[in-house]
Amino acid sequence: MAPENGPAIGQLVGPGNVHLTSEEINILIYLYLLESNFKHTAFTLLSESALPSTALFQQFNPGYPVPPSQRSASNLSGSNRTNGVARASVSEPFGAPQDKIARGELIRKLWKALRWEEIERHTTMETETFTPACRSPFQLLVTCLAWNPKDKEVLVTGSNDGTARRWHFMEATEPSSHALQLQQKPTSISHKAIDSSKKAVTALAWHPDGTVFVTASDGVGRLFTPSGQLQGILSYGRGTINSLKFNPSGNSLLAAKDDFTVCLFLLNFDLQSPKQLSFESHTKEVNDVDWLDDDVFASGGNDHTIFIYRSNDRRPRFTLKGHSDDVTRVKWSPARHGEGEQQRLLASVSDDGSIMIWKLPHYPADRGTVSRSLSPSKQPREKEPPADDFFQTVLPGSEYCVNRLQVVNSSTENKRMSTIEWGPTCKDGRMIIAAGGQDSTVKLFDANTGECLHTLTGLEHGTGSIAFSPSSSLARPGGVLAGGGWNGKAILWDVQTGEVLKEYEVEEELERQSTRDRPMMMAMAWRHDGQQLAVGLHNKSLMTAFVGSLL
Repeated sequence: MAPENGPAIGQLVGPGNVHLTSEEINILIYLYLLESNFKHTAFTLLSESALPSTALFQQFNPGYPVPPSQRSASNLSGSNRTNGVARASVSEPFGAPQDKIARGELIRKLWKALRWEEIERHTTMETETFTPACRSPFQLLVTCLAWNPKDKEVLVTGSNDGTARRWHFMEATEPSSHALQLQQKPTSISHKAIDSSKKAVTALAWHPDGTVFVTASDGVGRLFTPSGQLQGILSYGRGTINSLKFNPSGNSLLAAKDDFTVCLFLLNFDLQSPKQLSFESHTKEVNDVDWLDDDVFASGGNDHTIFIYRSNDRRPRFTLKGHSDDVTRVKWSPARHGEGEQQRLLASVSDDGSIMIWKLPHYPADRGTVSRSLSPSKQPREKEPPADDFFQTVLPGSEYCVNRLQVVNSSTENKRMSTIEWGPTCKDGRMIIAAGGQDSTVKLFDANTGECLHTLTGLEHGTGSIAFSPSSSLARPGGVLAGGGWNGKAILWDVQTGEVLKEYEVEEELERQSTRDRPMMMAMAWRHDGQQLAVGLHNKSLMTAFVGSLL
């Protein structure tokens, strides 16, 4: 609660020069409490804040009695009274027209004040405008995006409004400019959902050869050609799809789902009638999956557990335990030249604020025990196949848990994390891994030794997304790391030195500056040639930036 008659806590320069005072904040909180049916709390707020005696409150509530203890000569003098209570004149009405407070005004005003404070703190910093390659009439936020791995002109994005969009870019015609230009209006791909609450596009992925991409919406996978033509539908069981991954050869597709299952689609040449397998060892929502190779994959979920499977066996080969909260992402280290799959490391990130690095005790051999499952809704859990000698539980502290790396400070209350990436040098040198959480920092670690190499700051209000450049160079032997925050800022760091190479600030159009749209950076991806970076934003925008000069 703001103090009575306090000074303005923020001001935005713009039409009307909006001032936000403590009286206005208290009124907005009061209205919020009434809307939420917290009538007793609202009454207490009025009593403790002395709002009834203020001119602003009386303008909108002229009949509300002022307690004797809150009356003063200043607000009872004059002829401007209603029902025996003084009503002071206010030169500039507060709220929406017709003396009504607009719904959501509290959040909008407070957000403006916080943004202004942030602008004041950063006026001395040199930032570069992050200009949009294009804007499109998304109804909600951009949730995911991916470049075509074989065609650098094509990008696909997914949105919360149940649509995907295909963007076809071309290089700038002016030699001095590197900004991308649209060849044509983006193609909108609608996803018709039976359940409107699940229409959001929650995941997408390109086939390794770039000939098809898949999206997830309302629990259904849909395959499209690069031009956006529907090629096939993948549906099995129930539940929202949280993650989609093709295996390296592209003949199998994994889906991590919130109905506690992992679904495997075995794709034939024409993508028609794929075979389906279900893996049901998780006891809570599955958040992510990742392939080690064409046959072995890992899954992580809200049961704090990671399972390692062979794609033809429903029984997990290894169970990795050690996290104390939801496992949000799992990711295998990149394949290294001359190294077997058994030597590759698995990283898992969790809402407990830590990364765990795992190494398999041995490569899971093929036992030739293909077992097709029933629908998840028909398969009783008590009839799960019993564990055998191939089933091993790997606990932290064993030789198979290489390291546990604390990303978010243990004293921080919010330890939620869902970002993790392996650096490009993992293919031929140092094993560097990055992760970021809600404490507004990104940390770089040496995965083998556990050493924290750099703590990167600047993404205030939390880390929304991170992405390593696809390769390193002589100028940047460790590559470049891009990070996007909830504060509308993107920063690019030199991985080896931790130096800030570029800072980008989202440039909001004037009509957007007065709305509640926040330019949070939800997803980002480097183009495979390392020249362009695409960022999907919460404020219905797609941004691109030329970053090739940094490598």
